[in-house]
This record gives sequence, C-alpha cells and structure tokens, in this order.
Amino acid sequence: NPEGYKTTVTADNAYNAKKAVEYSYKWTDSESAVRNPSFGVYDYYGGNCQNFASQCLYAGGIPMDIKGRIELQWKWYGEKTDYSQSKNGRSYSWASTGYFYDYAKYNTGFGLVAELDRNLYSARVGDLIYMFVDDVAYHTVIVTDIVKDSDGNVIDLLINSNTTDKIDFPLSAYPYTDQRLVKIIGWN
Repeated sequence: NPEGYKTTVTADNAYNAKKAVEYSYKWTDSESAVRNPSFGVYDYYGGNCQNFASQCLYAGGIPMDIKGRIELQWKWYGEKTDYSQSKNGRSYSWASTGYFYDYAKYNTGFGLVAELDRNLYSARVGDLIYMFVDDVAYHTVIVTDIVKDSDGNVIDLLINSNTTDKIDFPLSAYPYTDQRLVKIIGWN
C-alpha cells in the first residue's frame, strides 16, 4: 500500500505532487510534442524526458539547488552548462537521467530529498520512475495514478512522459525491464 509505506528519510519541506502532476499534463500531448518555451528542449539530444521530469519537480515546489559541486547541483537558469554555484546556466542533472539519478541518490543538505531503489509498487503519484539498460539510466517518467485491484493491491502505475509523449500510460507496457523508483520526499 503506497499510502502506508514508511520512508527512511524525512524532509523539512513538503513536495506538492499534485502540482507536479498537473504540470505534467499541461506539457505533454499524445498527438504532438508540446514543450515549455521557458526551458530548453532536448528531444534531439538524446531525449527531453529528464528535462520534463525536472520541470515537474520544480512545479511541485522543489527549489533549484546551486549549493553543491556541479554533480550535486540541480538547476536551469539558461541553456549553457554552468559549473559555478551561481544562478547561471544549467547543471547536468537538470536534463540528463543518469546525472539526476546520482543527484537524487547522493544529495544531502539543501535541495531535493528522495529515497531510491525501493519497491516499485510503493510509488505514489508524483514520484519518478527511471528506466535502466545495463545499469545505465535511459529514460524518466512521472507517476500520475495508481491502479489497484479489488483487494486494494497495486497492480500497475500510470505515467506521463516526454520525448515519446505518453499520457496516463501503463508502466507495465514499457519495454524496459529494469525500472527503478525515485520517491520524492520533499526538500531541505
């Protein structure tokens, strides 16, 4: 039961999963690619999925993080990559699945608080799922709904994604067999 799942970490500030998911519906479309012009677009550079997921988290109240060294920053203030602890450019983790996954895993102090690699079916609406191949993260999606059977057991997750835009798509229909959960707890 996702509602009864006990996390091992806490955050000083809550994540607004509802706003994150509302944002995900605004900026994905099943018939044509819709992208927020306020952020870069990475469809032609390997995919827009992490950029989209980062925007969703930001819409859900997770603040940009410029405090750590570049691999432990999460920011988008412009298109060019920027290695400084300033409100300039973007960090790798904003638009790259592997870098964001590492940011979520190793960040401490200010910024995102997440719990990784827990049971996939403990996901809640607003959490992120990462698709791996040979231990490399290739794709990111956001959970939009939980599908349960008549006994209340989770049987599937519905997701939204960018790059190949999907709306309320069943996670079980994704071709990736290595799917990993990033539970978004909040931020410090």
